[in-house]
Amino acid sequence: MGKEKLEKLEKIEKILDMIMVSSKNLNGCSIITNDGFSIANRFVNGIDEDSAAELSISLQKASETLSRKILNENQKFTSIRGVNGFITLTKLTSDSMLLLLTDDKASLGIITLEQKQNIHDLLEIL
Repeated sequence: MGKEKLEKLEKIEKILDMIMVSSKNLNGCSIITNDGFSIANRFVNGIDEDSAAELSISLQKASETLSRKILNENQKFTSIRGVNGFITLTKLTSDSMLLLLTDDKASLGIITLEQKQNIHDLLEIL
């Protein structure tokens, strides 16, 4: 890996660390490509990063199809509320997204507000 790419990866990893620290109800976060690869991630509780990335792509594709066919617009944000918390996907660029996994005590509104600056910082790098 070239020096420039390594520096970019280190910056992304620092932002993911900040995301995990800033939101106490997070179980993980990851930057995922449209090909289903995790660029960088931070997970707790033994979450399998490959499975998280692959399943996120399936969710992303389904939500994009729904947005296009029903709303006639592009999808930017997807959220699923489960018994044990939220799964959110935020489109960052045309080929990357931010995955957040929360616990059941998380407030989606607070998580979204807390992450605005981090998402802005990620967009500058990506």
